[in-house]
Amino acid sequence: MAEVPATTGAPDLPAPVADVPSRGLGPLPRRTAALISVDPFGVLDLMTRHLPGLSEVSARLSGVQALARPGNGGPLHTRQEAARRSGMDGDDVARLWRALGFAEPAEGQPSYTTEDVRVMSEVARLADDGAVDLDLLIGMVRPMGHLVSRLGAAQVSALAGVPQDPPSGEGAGLRRSGATDTDRLVPLLERLVVHAWRRHVLTAASSVAMPLHGLDAGTRARAVGFVDIAGYTTLSRRIGWVELGALLEQFEACVFDQVATSGGRVVKTLGDEVLFVAADAATGAEITLGVLDATRADPHLPPVHGGLAWGPLLDRAGDVFGPTVNLASRVADLARSGTVLVDSAFGERLRTDRRYCLERRPRRPVRGYPYLATLRLTRARGRRRLDREPAGLPDPEGCRP
Repeated sequence: MAEVPATTGAPDLPAPVADVPSRGLGPLPRRTAALISVDPFGVLDLMTRHLPGLSEVSARLSGVQALARPGNGGPLHTRQEAARRSGMDGDDVARLWRALGFAEPAEGQPSYTTEDVRVMSEVARLADDGAVDLDLLIGMVRPMGHLVSRLGAAQVSALAGVPQDPPSGEGAGLRRSGATDTDRLVPLLERLVVHAWRRHVLTAASSVAMPLHGLDAGTRARAVGFVDIAGYTTLSRRIGWVELGALLEQFEACVFDQVATSGGRVVKTLGDEVLFVAADAATGAEITLGVLDATRADPHLPPVHGGLAWGPLLDRAGDVFGPTVNLASRVADLARSGTVLVDSAFGERLRTDRRYCLERRPRRPVRGYPYLATLRLTRARGRRRLDREPAGLPDPEGCRP
């Protein structure tokens, strides 16, 4: 990378960087964004020279830079050069790069490292040998690129002590974290990522291999749930960025722990809500009610509400789709703070489970459903729960108002 002079104005950068259109950004943000694609290893150096207060952040990230450096030093290659050296078609290089979640560099712009080319060479050899279909591989890589992008952003944010999406300007919102030996921590994180991936692949394979009672593995009926922070919009306006970051971290940790302990799977986070799935209704109920119990017991956790539905789900690239997901979202929207609502199909699955109480709620119109029937889910007091609705069954003592 060319030497970046420590001036007070915009730095003089190589021509490929300086010529990138600004898209309305100021000189420094424009050149920093361009430099990320040309030489990502020089970004921190550039920022610490021109943005006050970030030298400490850069020092904390020394382990990240050390991890990324091996195999990534030396000259950068254009897409055409990377294709020639790796044996991949130029268009396939671009497809793989986009699937990994990286911005496609401009034509003729040197952006690919020696390590990038090595990985591309391995892909090309497998495809040429017929060991893998390239379209299938790219389809598998795409969700991985998305997830690893989020993982990297979250871990770097934690290492740097900077909350996600802080306010622009003045370096506001910097959080002073304790000392961390990143030179040793970051390689451990790399090993943990690979270890966790292997274990999750085994878990997913075991789940698919289980008898599915004639249903396709990708569309079998399951419990799907949403857990949201109650009053998040108002809350986020009342507290600072550091407090908001800490609150979201505690909320996600609480939900993730409960899902893992109960045997469910977190699908994704969506702002202030978490989407999860479970193989049976009782597990879904335990997850959601367990989160409610935890938030009531811990004053540092925000109040939450939840919604659950039961039905077929379409699995694709680690995500879930279908009307059941939409229904669970609508049910969660109707739940008040500190409550859990379920749809009729979910309630039917718990009809004879005496650990739970189900109280029918008035039908409500929501988007996509003229009148949505829901039931409030609670634990049976003093005993294991039950549904109050089925005709002919006595109202158990634990569910009486």
